[in-house]
This record gives sequence, structure tokens and C-alpha cells, in this order.
Amino acid sequence: MHHFSQAVQILFIASCLILFSGDADAADPTTSLWFNQPATGFHQSLPLGNGRIGAMVFGGIHEERIVLNESSVWSGSRQEADRPEAHTALPEIRRLLLAGDNVGAEKLVNANFTCQDQGSGQGRGAKVPFGCYQVLGDLKLTFGPTNATGQIDGYRRELDLTRGLARVAYTQDGVAFTREHFVSAPDEVFVSRLAADKAGALSFTVTLDRPERFVTLTNDANELLMTGTLDDGQGGQGVTYAARLRVLIQGGSIRRAADRLMVTGADTAVLLLAAATDYQGFAGRQIADPIAATTLDLDRAVTKPFNRLKIRQCTDHQTWFNRVDLDLPVTANSDLPTGKRLIGFAKGAADPALAALYFNYGRYLLISSSRPGGLPANLQGIWAEEIQTPWNGDWHLDINIQMNYWPAEVCNLSELHEPMLKLIASMVEPGRKTAQAYYNARGWVAHVITNPWGFTSPGERASWGATVSGSAWLCQHLWEHYAYTLDPDFLRWA
Repeated sequence: MHHFSQAVQILFIASCLILFSGDADAADPTTSLWFNQPATGFHQSLPLGNGRIGAMVFGGIHEERIVLNESSVWSGSRQEADRPEAHTALPEIRRLLLAGDNVGAEKLVNANFTCQDQGSGQGRGAKVPFGCYQVLGDLKLTFGPTNATGQIDGYRRELDLTRGLARVAYTQDGVAFTREHFVSAPDEVFVSRLAADKAGALSFTVTLDRPERFVTLTNDANELLMTGTLDDGQGGQGVTYAARLRVLIQGGSIRRAADRLMVTGADTAVLLLAAATDYQGFAGRQIADPIAATTLDLDRAVTKPFNRLKIRQCTDHQTWFNRVDLDLPVTANSDLPTGKRLIGFAKGAADPALAALYFNYGRYLLISSSRPGGLPANLQGIWAEEIQTPWNGDWHLDINIQMNYWPAEVCNLSELHEPMLKLIASMVEPGRKTAQAYYNARGWVAHVITNPWGFTSPGERASWGATVSGSAWLCQHLWEHYAYTLDPDFLRWA
């Protein structure tokens, strides 16, 4: 039995290696997005994630930009946003409505059924207590001088949904360059490998920064360490974060400047990045010292060679992704680069496999942005390039978070539903106070928006923020999870 188990493990590892070394041109059009040019904007870049750390790969030739995220990089802090006496206006609001005086009722609602203070900041809450989900930072690799000019041939940028792997490949002046990127859940790191088929052909500068509130320093371990503390919205210090990047090379040399690393004449390079915050809340790692945590994460990851890290990523990702398969016919349009494929489809070209690609991409994004024990996928999933993300990158309870998790049960990803279910549970206690304040009612309530700080009050404008159905809609997910799992322990918990 022991020998049989060993044989199975060897066959699995061999199959992963075959997958990783396979011909990129043979990619499955139902599980691969690919392009023959770099991304020119954030929405064209390729998303990677392990539920907590996110990365968006642009694939630039002369400069590679990778936008980095960590799911608990949130500004803001806990606040008392309820209006304790709001419920006293309810009898008069009801009387006016029954009397047909909608205008008078509306005035009372607007005066009472909003939160105290600034609420979401009109969707721009980065500097107010509600807070905002923010970019962790930008990792940039600037190539040159030998990589900065020359004829480019055979460019291909690809996201393999089956493995959670982004790959960039091209030939420059006869030298073949490749980059592989992934975010590992087992090893809690973002990983990049750069290679060329000519010895000494890799030269580049590495920087790590963000638009505000950061310091980046180098150390003698060939690392960049970026640290900072976010705004709590109340004149104090909020969440502290750390991102630590370590560069490992074969051949060539590394030089350090104050805030950057310079690689010259390398054959290959592997970049490992760990990220952490000291966010303490209803989910997440609950780390007190993010700087120490990133050191520990990297020290553990660096003991494994690149291929071992990649196999562990493959194994973990496919545990989720391979639970469902949708097979739809492939046509000539299916073989085009994804951008041209979409144009062809819009013009009427038959391509049933495109629906399968969309289906698989949706599953992929949930797998990459929501893992047990972590924060749930927000309006951005886990991917954002700004300090002020649209609508604060929060959790909207009036359909958005529900849509994120619609695939969870029907696609056999029940465990990935857990972060949302824990978010619901976290709102019960603050929601009890909100229910008492606004409705003089038992139970709990949440309205349209929430954040990692337990916000359950109406928004700052009653026209949208006083919607009372958010918590009821959320509870539908509790029942759906039970309906699919028939887990009596969960039912008792819920």
C-alpha cells in the first residue's frame, strides 16, 4: 500500500511537470486567456491570487508592472455610526405615508435614517472612518540595457485558469525570454521566475512602491522591504502593512541602492514576495507583527526550489478548479487571441466554447479571491490599483457580494463560501444595535454597505442607504449553504 501511494505521488508530480512544460500554443480555449501584446491598462492585466495575496500581471516588454494586493489592506477603523433615537421618527413617518404625504415622510426619512458622520464618504472613504480597500503596491521590473531595445517576435501573454499561472514569452534579437508568475496558497507567497535561453541575458532593476504612506528599503539579503501605516479616518494610525521581496539569481550579480535592487547578467531569477498586515477582525491571519510575518513566510518558501513551489500551487489550485468541467464545442474563432476572439464573437462568429471560458473564468476568480479563513471577495475581488478604489472596494449588500458567491455552491466550491458566511456572522452583534436604534426591533439588521470594521448603519443618504433588505438577502446564503451541504453542525451555527 505504501509503494502504491508513492507511485501515485510520482505520477502526479510527473503530470504536473508535463503540464507546466507543455506547448503554450496548445492551450485549451475553454480555460486559457491569451494575448499577443502587453496590457495597456489595469483591466487588461492578468489576475492571480491565493485568496489573500493578489497580483495583476501587465506583461510589458521593457517594463513589467505587477500590481500587488493583500485582502486586509484597509484604511478606516471602527466607529459608532448609528443614530440611537432614529426609531422615534417611525410612527410619524408611517402616519404621513398613510395620509398620502409622501414628501413629508421623505423629509423625515432623510433626516433620521442615515448614519452619523460621513458614512462611506460618498464612495470615497479612504480618509474617513468607513475606510477603503487599497492597493498594496506596484512591483516593477525595468529591463536594460541589453533587454531594452531590439526586434520583438512571438509575443504571448497567457493566463492558464487550470493552474493559476500567468506566463509571458517573447523573442528579442534571437533570445527567448520567459516569465512565469503565480500566487501560492500553500506557501503564502507571490512567485515570479524570469529566464532566457542565452546565458547572462537577464538585466533588470526591481522597485516596490505605492502612491502614499510607504517606505521601501533594501537589505543585505537581497530584499526590498516596503512598510507603512494607513489612515484610520479619525486622526490616528490604522492598519500597518509590510511587503517583503527577495530576489534569487543564477549567474550574474545583484547590486543594492537605497530603494531598489539591480540584477545584471543573470541566467535566471526567482522573485518571492510575502505580504501581511496587523488587521485584527472577524477573519484573516490575525498577525501582530507583519514585518516578522513576511520574514517567516519567505524563509519557509525559499527552502523549496521553484518547481516544487509551482507543483504545490498546481496541486492546491486544481483541488478546487477540477471539481467541475464544462465541455462546449470549439470553432475556428476559439483559436484566436482572446481580444480578437471577443471581436469575432460580437460580429457573429460561432464560438460556444467562449461561454465555457466565461464560466471557468468566474470559478477561477472566486478560487483566487476567497479562501477559508480569509476575508471575503469584495467589489474588487482582491484586485485594485488605487488608494481610493471605486465605491471603496467594500461589500455592497444589495446584490454585489451575493453575485460574487453565486457560483460557490452550484460549482461545488462550498468551502469557498465560508468567508462570506463569516462576514454575515460578524454583523450580527453590531446589527443588533442598529436594529434597536433605527427600528426599536429585536434581531439584527444591515443595510447597503459594510466593511471589515462592522458597519451596519444606513448609508449617508437615505435614498439608497436606508435599504433594509441587505441582512435578509445575506441570510439566504446561509440557507443555500445548508441546502447544498446538509451539514447539521453548520445549521446549528447559523
